[in-house]
Amino acid sequence: MLCKVCVRNMINHTKLDELYELRRREVHDMIHQTYINTATPVDIGELMLQTTFSVVTSMLWGDTLKGDDRKLVVAESRQVMIKLTVLFAETNLSDFFPAIARFDI
Repeated sequence: MLCKVCVRNMINHTKLDELYELRRREVHDMIHQTYINTATPVDIGELMLQTTFSVVTSMLWGDTLKGDDRKLVVAESRQVMIKLTVLFAETNLSDFFPAIARFDI
């Protein structure tokens, strides 16, 4: 149900066209950050994560974080995503033995 709402209201063709300038600005900022750091190694994965995070949060809430706040929030979000991935990857005995599901082992 939530997926249908997201696709219908947030990710439809019209809405994406309306947010073209926002996406363009974020990609421009990413390229600018890469250009500024030409003398040092740049972690492209981290830069892409920050850009994607900024685009998504801007689409959802209409604004994005800048500077150190942005890096801090992205780092915290990454840690939460890692923990969620570990939790979802763990097996549950009740998946294999439905009879013990009520004991929540």
